[in-house]
Amino acid sequence: MKNQCSSCLTHLCVALAWSGVVLLAGCGGHDGAATQVAAKVNGQELTVHQINFVLQQNPQLAAAVGSEAPRQVLERLIDQEVTLQQAQAQKLDRDPNVAAAIEAARRDILARAYMDRQLERVPAPTPQEVQAYFDSKPELFAQRQIYTLTEVQLTLPPEAVAELRSLLQSGKTAEFLAQWAGSKQYRMLVNHLARPAEGLPLTMLPQLASAADGQGVMQMEGGSAHVFFVESRRAEPVTLEQARAAIQAAIANERKRQAAVDEVRRLRGAAKVEYVGLFAASAPEGAMGPLATMPVEAAGSAASAGLTDATLKKGLGLK
Repeated sequence: MKNQCSSCLTHLCVALAWSGVVLLAGCGGHDGAATQVAAKVNGQELTVHQINFVLQQNPQLAAAVGSEAPRQVLERLIDQEVTLQQAQAQKLDRDPNVAAAIEAARRDILARAYMDRQLERVPAPTPQEVQAYFDSKPELFAQRQIYTLTEVQLTLPPEAVAELRSLLQSGKTAEFLAQWAGSKQYRMLVNHLARPAEGLPLTMLPQLASAADGQGVMQMEGGSAHVFFVESRRAEPVTLEQARAAIQAAIANERKRQAAVDEVRRLRGAAKVEYVGLFAASAPEGAMGPLATMPVEAAGSAASAGLTDATLKKGLGLK
């Protein structure tokens, strides 16, 4: 019976996972034209309001299939409804695992809604702030370059990192580095690629911009070292007007991220938090806990990181 219930829960989750927000749409009530009926499933109404709500939450669907989007959403709602009705008939909402999943979803939705509401108050960047951001990153905008690179990826022990840095500082080439890694039996991968500035790790751009041709620039990611050797480059600057939308998004997102961190810090500071049992002995000092991740998650996409590679590629419309 336990396995059967687990299987039912799995199928239920699959049916509902495609759009968790649809559960909220079902709570929209029956008020006016917004809830005109689109279909009935065993007497249960599915409304235009529900369809529109899903489309609002998934604008990429409407963009991809155009006028067929409402029909596709309705068919998915019907699939969900027949599955939901069976789950209700089997009283799966009383299953402890299902009840816990519903409660977790409710908590997450409400926390995100609160944080999104708070972040609506974050002011938009001013033209002066956009200009200052543009001026502060010349390697990304006014002095943007397209790089031809040799990338060497190395998996090496921590004690070898200092030696690798020393080799790069002494001007060793990619070929020498490959020989060195082979002699040490370090796992290695070599790629030859051409990338615009916004297509490279942003933290490395200042070093790459100032590196001489043939010079290697390194970045560590866990136990892997990524070394980029500049083979050649060509200048393709970006104007302020080209970059304005991406910069505005970057400043706004970083501002919202920080606002989310500050708001959670404020709320936790005002709350009485008591750690109990096994958690009491390992409670974080000041009972503040890891503030770095929760606010961003609670705020949803509104508080995503600042100027990311993806933001730039989309915002600048460059290749």
